[in-house]
Amino acid sequence: MKRIIFVFISILFFLGATKGVYAQEKQFRTSVAVRYDVSESGDVEVNYGITLENLVSSLYAKSFTLRLSGIEPESLAAWQGGRELTTSQNRVDDKNTEVVVHFEDAVVGGGARREFSVSYRDRGIMTKTGEVWEATIPK
Repeated sequence: MKRIIFVFISILFFLGATKGVYAQEKQFRTSVAVRYDVSESGDVEVNYGITLENLVSSLYAKSFTLRLSGIEPESLAAWQGGRELTTSQNRVDDKNTEVVVHFEDAVVGGGARREFSVSYRDRGIMTKTGEVWEATIPK
């Protein structure tokens, strides 16, 4: 009988000691449209049109990070409403580069949107094989 009580108390203790699992509320919604402009020399101008929407009223984004895989961006620039935004890029590892766009102002409130663009040039997307241009579009 003591053993049954001990097992029962142990089970109650372990059930009470486990932490609850909670899903984190989504804080932002991101929409992205990407345009690739290819020159005759094979250079590609990549332009991301990004909309960042606040889903909660208590937070706002101070920056936005775009992770590029297998790309070495050149001539990096970001714009919002005709103003150039400050950017930085950081090589994470052999394949990945992070582009960070820093926002100067706060867009506050649930449903508030920030629309901006990020552009760069990449020489590695197009490869010419004989007379044929082959495109390697990153994910």
